[in-house]
Amino acid sequence: MLMNDVRWSDLLEDALGFGVRSIRSIRQLFVDPRPYFKAAQTPEWSGFTPSFRIYVAFVTVSALLRVFYLGDDGMMTELYTGQFEQILAELSQEDQRFVAADPRLMADKTLDVMLAWTPPIQLVLFTLFGLIWGAYGEKLNAPVRVRYVYALMVPATFVMLIITVLMVLAPSSWLAFLSFGSMVLTAILIAVTAFRGAYPLDLPVIERIIRAGVLGVLIMILTSVAAVVAVVYGMFEAFDMVTESFPDVSPETVDAATDS
Repeated sequence: MLMNDVRWSDLLEDALGFGVRSIRSIRQLFVDPRPYFKAAQTPEWSGFTPSFRIYVAFVTVSALLRVFYLGDDGMMTELYTGQFEQILAELSQEDQRFVAADPRLMADKTLDVMLAWTPPIQLVLFTLFGLIWGAYGEKLNAPVRVRYVYALMVPATFVMLIITVLMVLAPSSWLAFLSFGSMVLTAILIAVTAFRGAYPLDLPVIERIIRAGVLGVLIMILTSVAAVVAVVYGMFEAFDMVTESFPDVSPETVDAATDS
């Protein structure tokens, strides 16, 4: 007998591990996160979707949205192209071979590497942090602490996805301000989620505020460290791409680029 009760949400669950239960889990983290954190202490999550699965789904969607901020007219592409133009202008004064380098290709390479490596670096840092950090006001084992970290990231990551789309409408000159604002907002959302759900209610309010604030700042720092490491690695890859082309750059090419 042919079964026809498979829904679109089931297909999403197949592709991303994301379905109606995940939507309910996200809503719970915004409305009242305490039941979700209590569920994180149970093997089966008490009907909620695991925090790690939701976070990975958001990272996947973020990768799909890269078209909004990359491309020839993307604000990040323009920003990094301008930075490489300045760097190459200085380097070419000492080594004329850098004159022939294309700053836009270097920007594209850097961003490709950054977007590819930031998520796995974050996963490693968040997991290590979850294994180490245990200041939740109650005794939690390591797997639960890791679950907590990814649960804290869900609301912040969801909001960041929305901001990513809205950033398309902003000029590239706003990128530094928006990036800093996103970092601050990330820390606030993590702290608020932690205060509302991650700590026992018998802890004094001021203690929960301090613990949540410290936790928000620390996870925000880890997020920033992952991005910086990925960017630096991307820049190294971009310069490797340029230097590998040096043997193929003829003196005529350098002279022509200099004259132009």
